[in-house]
Amino acid sequence: MHRSNALPATEGPFHPGASALSIGVMAECSMLENAFCSDLFTNLAQRYEEDPDQFVHLPQPTVASAMARQAVAELRNEGYVEEEVRGVIRLTERGYRAYKKKSSPARRLWA
Repeated sequence: MHRSNALPATEGPFHPGASALSIGVMAECSMLENAFCSDLFTNLAQRYEEDPDQFVHLPQPTVASAMARQAVAELRNEGYVEEEVRGVIRLTERGYRAYKKKSSPARRLWA
């Protein structure tokens, strides 16, 4: 019997049939993130029109979502939203101008 200090090999955390994310799955995730970001942007713009100084409290499931946190971080880094604390955000003037430019009827005809 051969003894060594090496531990026996394991399959690791991945099942033998597990494969890497396919391009389709990654594209779907990106589409979901874009849809979420678009909906968030639209809701923030509506609130901005009511009161530009009003912060919006995101629902707890949204705050808990990594995808949502990433989307908010990207909007914040672009200067489109301001975050008071995690989950409490508002659209900036720059963000509102970008929203209006994106949603203008002439822009949609050529997009």
